[in-house]
Amino acid sequence: MNRFVLVGAAGCVLVGTGLVRGLQAKQESRKMQTATEKAIVHAGDGTVNGLRIGAYENVWNFYLTKKDGGRKLLGRWEDEVTILERDGKEVLQRVQHARAETGVVTTFIDEVDHATFLSYTSHVQRSGQEPMFDLQFSGSTVKGLRPILPHNANGIETVSSTTSITLDEPVYNWNLWGVLVAAFPLDEGYSSRFLCYSMTAPAESPLLWVDLDVVGRETIDAGARGEVDCWIVDVNADADWRLWIATDPSYAPVVKIRIRSANDVERWWIPI
Repeated sequence: MNRFVLVGAAGCVLVGTGLVRGLQAKQESRKMQTATEKAIVHAGDGTVNGLRIGAYENVWNFYLTKKDGGRKLLGRWEDEVTILERDGKEVLQRVQHARAETGVVTTFIDEVDHATFLSYTSHVQRSGQEPMFDLQFSGSTVKGLRPILPHNANGIETVSSTTSITLDEPVYNWNLWGVLVAAFPLDEGYSSRFLCYSMTAPAESPLLWVDLDVVGRETIDAGARGEVDCWIVDVNADADWRLWIATDPSYAPVVKIRIRSANDVERWWIPI
């Protein structure tokens, strides 16, 4: 049984047990039978190999599509990975800039161990604002700044808080999404399940089970890169994802993305 500690903005400490079990029960209501048949990947167990991912630059146009077929350009999404050396270890640093048509820029900066993909830090900040997330990962502990949404809040009014959670073992960081998936040993018919820290989950239950299935292979138009051979990977996480991951590791790994919400609204990242 996992034990967790949450520290609120006012310094209050909440101690509880069974967090992982509760999340499991909630998410398995949709795909219980499929999930129980999958191999469980534990963070740091050697399954994930980040060394197959090198430095790259990538860019997409970011769209919203509706059931009636209408499509709206939301902005441009830039993605860059750099391999650094720190304290004798290789660190994979991923920097993303989501440049909305409104002019707002959201910056995501994540650093992980290059080989294991265990996270070190995760930072999210919008232009002209204080950081929304500023998290540090150390073994099985995640701590730092993250917003919380009060009950009965109007719209998305959030309050900044300091949080700390300690588990029995490390977990992956879902803020890495596609590049994390690309570090798995993808192949025809491959499937697995793994636990992640999630920034989109409620602050009081910030863990997320992620189900991964390779469902096919396709050569797609990757814009300036021409045609790229890709694994088609379906992911059941905080939404229904489909990722097109390049089979050749010399390419930027995440080629195209679709996220489908419950009301059939879709968000697309299309390579340019």
